[in-house]
Amino acid sequence: MGIIPSKKKKNKLSQNGTFKRTTIQIKEEQNRWVNMGFKLFKEMKGEELCEKMMEEADEPPPDAGPFSASQIALYVKKYQASFVLKSLAIQQRGTRPSGVGALGAITVLDNPLLPAHDFFTAERVFPVRLRHSNFVKTDDAESDVRVVSLKFSDSEFESPFDLMLHTGEEAAFWNIFSFDKMLNALHGGPKTFEAYCLEDPWHFHLAIAGFRRAPDSFTDQRYYSWMAFEYKAKDGVPRYAKFRLVPEDDRKETGLMTEEEQRKPWDTSRWEDEIRPQDYLTADFEERMAEDGIQYKLQIQLHEIQPDDSHLILHTARAWDHATHPWLDLADVRLTSLLPFDVIESTRCSLENIPESLSFPPAKTIYDYNSIGHMWSKIMLGSSKQCSTIRRPSKNK
Repeated sequence: MGIIPSKKKKNKLSQNGTFKRTTIQIKEEQNRWVNMGFKLFKEMKGEELCEKMMEEADEPPPDAGPFSASQIALYVKKYQASFVLKSLAIQQRGTRPSGVGALGAITVLDNPLLPAHDFFTAERVFPVRLRHSNFVKTDDAESDVRVVSLKFSDSEFESPFDLMLHTGEEAAFWNIFSFDKMLNALHGGPKTFEAYCLEDPWHFHLAIAGFRRAPDSFTDQRYYSWMAFEYKAKDGVPRYAKFRLVPEDDRKETGLMTEEEQRKPWDTSRWEDEIRPQDYLTADFEERMAEDGIQYKLQIQLHEIQPDDSHLILHTARAWDHATHPWLDLADVRLTSLLPFDVIESTRCSLENIPESLSFPPAKTIYDYNSIGHMWSKIMLGSSKQCSTIRRPSKNK
């Protein structure tokens, strides 16, 4: 897929804060979407700098020092406090914009390719509360990471397992430090986020990988766990596992950046000719639920742990090779009824809700690839006392 020159094509910010859409011709290569981030970074910043920074990114994280545990604790307290303050200040859920959700069931499949597992037992059925939302934006037409949470129970908090998944197989960040840096850049506005993207080839690449602009539906996205879990099967073989949620009908994923949009992944505002309302994804979800419910597949990817594994095997921004780590069907997810808005807002997910046969690898520093899981497990993702209205489902008020 070739690069489309853009010297004469500039996205200008209009008075209402939206961006003018550039008229372009997209070249397809066997209908396969390609992330051009590294190539574009080389064009803008030079190949030598790009290669140097990518080599540095492959270096293992530093060893723990005497203050490493204190650093982790400080970041945990920072985000616990920031989510509470955000809720009190603007009366929204502390972690993410309000979403839309439904109740249904998760049925574990009898897949002979998977090792027997105490939690994921064939034909076991769990009730599920599923919730879709954006990562930071309140306008569905803007470019943002899309999020889905699955609570393996029909309750506000108690659950044997809570699973949080995001668009993009490669995570937008890979440890506490990079998470903090990215979030500060997003909240700093377009210029700050532009500087962030142009600072590092991985920043540029990952902004393209995970962000989706104005997708047709929450339900056509592919959502990934990003973090690897320690997966304790009955055969005793040590493994890591990643999860993803995909549409049951495997229809095309929408919202992926065009080649022209990839040149400026920091342009996240809605296009000025976009006429759909800010919560159009909620309306779409409701309509699909009204027809005959919604179905997904929960899939799993396994890695048998080896003594000579690269440290990058746990890097959340590095996808595992599909040839050696195929995605395998784990469970059917069928949604049957919409959740009322107050139920969605009172439902809280936490990575502390996890079965004994799954766990997160330990983290010792804010630079460890496992540190995100550690921090998120300490933060309650949502609270009934910290929620009000941003997005309100049109039929369930």
